[in-house]
Parts: sequence; C-alpha cells; structure tokens
Amino acid sequence: MYYIDTNVLVSYVFASDSGHCASRKVLEILADKEEKLYTSSFALVETCNAICRKIIKEAGWRLIDPLQRYVNIFVDAEERCRYLLSVIISFLKEKLNIQFVEVEDFYVLVPTIFNELKIPKIFKESIDLSYKLTIRIKDLLHLVYAFMLSKTHNIKYFLTRDVENFERIKDKVKQLLQIEIYFII
Repeated sequence: MYYIDTNVLVSYVFASDSGHCASRKVLEILADKEEKLYTSSFALVETCNAICRKIIKEAGWRLIDPLQRYVNIFVDAEERCRYLLSVIISFLKEKLNIQFVEVEDFYVLVPTIFNELKIPKIFKESIDLSYKLTIRIKDLLHLVYAFMLSKTHNIKYFLTRDVENFERIKDKVKQLLQIEIYFII
C-alpha cells in the first residue's frame, strides 16, 4: 500500500547515491514485511531517464551488485541504458516485489473546462489539484498517480526523498488525498 517515488528507486539501485543506504534499508524492511509496493509507468519513464543521464553524463556512478557487474559488459551507452533498465525493472520486481502498475482508465479522455477540450483523466485530475497543491508538475503527477491508484490498490503512503518539495504540502496531501507522505532521508 505504498507508492514509491522515482527518487527512492534511483537511490536504491545506485550505490553511489547519497540516499542509497536509507532507501535500501526502508525498501528492504517493507519487502521483508511483505508490504505492497507500487509505482507507476511515469516512475518507470523517470527512472529510465535518470539511469541514462547518469550513464552518459556522470562519472563516478556505481550500481548495487550484481547490477554493476552486468552493466559493465556493455560499452555503448544506448546498449547500457536499454539493458540496465530491463535488468533494474526485473531486479526491483524480484528483490522487492515492486509492482509497476498502469491502469488504462487513467488515459480515458474526459472533458475539461477549456473549450470542450478532452484530455486524459490523469491530466484532468492534475489540473484540478494544481491550485491546491502548488508543486512542480512531475511531483504533482506522482501524487495524482498515487491518489488514483489508491482507489484500486489501496495506496495509503507515498515514499519520497524529496523533502524540499513535499514537506510544505504533506498535511494538505493527507487531508485532500488521504495519503501520508513519508520521507526517506
């Protein structure tokens, strides 16, 4: 019943990340307790982007074992990115039982107040919450995914490392969405 933010996933798999130890401890404790851990396709896309940025632009990144040994086989950045993403998804599913959940209904086109414009339901919900939760769109989208998944997967908690952006709205999120934000520091 936990939604996992991208920054927690990335810090878990990158041993060189400053939040690796904290993310690893929390996620493995929850997995050992057989808690339900969920994330979205949006987190998957963000994770892919973060992985590729690290592989291509950053020196000194290091993955947890055994992932680092596997990725060292590839020299080409594109091959590394593709391979690593597939391995990470499989690894997270197997090691932590994280489920990457997608609900087709989130993308059903619904009317808006903008001249009969229709947009996916998840974006409509994001627009409706924008004035209540004034945060960056990527953070808002994660909250909206968690909120919409709470109806089908009973999400109660949102795990993030992003204290700066979520601290000021955590009480409002709990009030509006009935989801508690927990920080992994």
